[in-house]
Amino acid sequence: MTQIDRLKLRTGCDDEAKLLALLSGARGFILAYTGRTSSEWLECFDWAQITVALVDYNRQGIEGFKSRKEGEIATESLGSDDYPKSVMSALNRYRLAGVV
Repeated sequence: MTQIDRLKLRTGCDDEAKLLALLSGARGFILAYTGRTSSEWLECFDWAQITVALVDYNRQGIEGFKSRKEGEIATESLGSDDYPKSVMSALNRYRLAGVV
């Protein structure tokens, strides 16, 4: 099963152009975060790519907001670093050190 097929199952969206853009953005984020190039893509990044793309898919329409409130109970703080901690901690193992 391809990454786009996995994302289609998770989102229910059939717009392949939109899903490819989300996957591409997620790939770029992961590569930038880990300090790697596209030729250094690791197979273990595939699951993180789906998760990051799914988070981005769910945030469509609320870009630029600092927080969101639905009714009196649900409040959500939004930020660019709000990817699941499980993804970020797993990616931390693959970050390359940079020389300043």
